[in-house]
Amino acid sequence: MLRFRVFGFGKGFALVLLTVVILLATDNQVQAQTLRLGPKVGANLAWFSGSDWQDQTAAYDDTYPDISASNAVSLGFFGGGFLEIGLRPTLAVQIELLVGTLTGGRTTESIIPIFRGKGTQQATVLTMPLLLKPKLEVGASGAIYGLVGPEPGLILGDVRRKVKEEIIFTLDSGSVTPDNRFVFAATIGAGYERRVGSGAWNAEIRYSRTFTRIFDEDTTSSFLGYGNTRINSIHLFAGYGFDL
Repeated sequence: MLRFRVFGFGKGFALVLLTVVILLATDNQVQAQTLRLGPKVGANLAWFSGSDWQDQTAAYDDTYPDISASNAVSLGFFGGGFLEIGLRPTLAVQIELLVGTLTGGRTTESIIPIFRGKGTQQATVLTMPLLLKPKLEVGASGAIYGLVGPEPGLILGDVRRKVKEEIIFTLDSGSVTPDNRFVFAATIGAGYERRVGSGAWNAEIRYSRTFTRIFDEDTTSSFLGYGNTRINSIHLFAGYGFDL
């Protein structure tokens, strides 16, 4: 079932509103000058945060004195396409449609081998970043740019869960249906583009953070993040846009 949370959705709506206000604040002579369309691919490093997730991690240390738990950073991949709408040489809007994986988890260390391992949760997500893109020309054919805006998304399928430990490769695995499939995130980043042929190559680095809950409560396993658990990710993207 899809349910919206006022806390997360309110922040996301405020970001959308801010993006619109900035666009409307530009003078009325702004007109689309260029259109650029193309593919992009990238990798991301993701991890969980939020007081509920931190409390769960700390509980391992409190309950089991011989176990030390810490947040894990996991690798994922994204791919898709983008459309850049140039409003003027120094300002554009970039709309993207991307699909990929977000993974986070927890590692545990102990003098007892069976308690050493890593537990992860992985979701396949369809996202549509809506980004404001100010630019600064560098040389005759290059430009550096910033990126900021909302990133609504949808979780596809169930969240996959896997627990690995040192003695037995996979101790436990399975999946759980998220309580809320809609994910609202914010993105900020920067990039460089270089015009080549009939388009431009680009490379970007971004930071994203979700503001909506995936799970309402922990009803399946003490491992699953719930409540105000958030997903953070650093993305590295590369792509090529064809001038239309």
